[in-house]
Amino acid sequence: MRRTNGMLGSIFAIGVLMRLLLFVYNRVENSYDNHLEPILYYVEHQQRPAPDACWQCYQPPLYYVVAASVYEGALRVTKSTYRAGKAVQGINTVLSVATLALIILLIKKRFPNQPLLVMVLAAVAAVLPRDIYASAIISNDYLLVFLTTCSVWVYLRHVARPATGSLVGLCVLAATSALTKQHGLLVLLLPGSILLRRALQRSPFQGRPLLQPAVLLSLLILGLGLSDELWKYQQTQVLLVSNQHFFPMTDKQPPGSVRLLDLHSFRLPALLRHPALSEATNSSYWTVLFANTWFDYELLFVKPQFSRAFAGIPYVYGVGLLCCFIWGALHALTNRRLRSLPWATVTLACVAGCFFLVPLLQTLRLPYFSSMKSQFILPASCVWVLLLGYALREIKLLRVPAVAYSVVALTVGIGFGHVVYLVTHLRWLP
Repeated sequence: MRRTNGMLGSIFAIGVLMRLLLFVYNRVENSYDNHLEPILYYVEHQQRPAPDACWQCYQPPLYYVVAASVYEGALRVTKSTYRAGKAVQGINTVLSVATLALIILLIKKRFPNQPLLVMVLAAVAAVLPRDIYASAIISNDYLLVFLTTCSVWVYLRHVARPATGSLVGLCVLAATSALTKQHGLLVLLLPGSILLRRALQRSPFQGRPLLQPAVLLSLLILGLGLSDELWKYQQTQVLLVSNQHFFPMTDKQPPGSVRLLDLHSFRLPALLRHPALSEATNSSYWTVLFANTWFDYELLFVKPQFSRAFAGIPYVYGVGLLCCFIWGALHALTNRRLRSLPWATVTLACVAGCFFLVPLLQTLRLPYFSSMKSQFILPASCVWVLLLGYALREIKLLRVPAVAYSVVALTVGIGFGHVVYLVTHLRWLP
């Protein structure tokens, strides 16, 4: 046990170091979208902007209110707008470190007698490129990742030991998730499933299960989570409004129409030949989604003249991990082990599946490569790691210590080498 904890501590430390490196070297203004613009609006006007006031002004307010407070506090202390922006950038770095710690605690709890599997899963979580990229930019994405991870933690705690406090706490986390990003509404499914199950079965409490004070309070909190979308609908008369309704800035992006969208192929050979965004891959949904997960596909960070091996190594590793996931899941399915999974795990898998559908639905709605974001799936990363654990435990070879340690070393080596290359070849460095 002491050796396992030491290994997990080392993996966690390396994960923290990678995130800190990219935070230090990444510039404040370097982000996929200008989220600093609505933050400064909150700072200057002390009120919420209209949904069409700027590119990201349609977003729910929670992150921007918090970030505006951080910006103002840092500005008073440092007297520097750049350092104030850097403080806002650091929010996601701190949240990413906290999320990694929570994920490690989750997998230790879910796989208590499988230390080798826990180390492999911890290594995968620590080095995932998309997670590290998201930790170093200013955006509201990582607050949702953190809140979703906290929600999963509280959800599993409530399932193990039902209590009024954990139910209400889960509802608060779900509501704040919905007030962070639009697809944070999916987190409402966790407390919703508990309330639905309570309604469909005999309640351990006396009286009608849905008329208990804790349940009514929970429903009130969940209603609060939906309030932002209702407010935006009143303002725009558009359900689930997007910035694209006001600023058609991507209307010339490929593929440009659903007719040209390729939903049936995974162009791995083309991706290895052209690792960054190119005509060879930008219309293939599954290729772009995979590439955005394992590499800086849109070249936000790295120079265009990067080494092809720099991208090829994480791509090949990602394919290997995906194959292990599929093989383990099929093995469990053919042995009917999936039927023995507790309902809580099935619920989490459904929530993760809903997050997985978000970029697909967004792409069908707006058929551009910028809609094919693995960032939309990232909030469910803790669930994906747990599901990966259920798949990998079917692979007996990973129960051999030498094999498991080799996989951990390979994973950490690839991840750390990736970040070191990244910060020494950033596109704005000479």
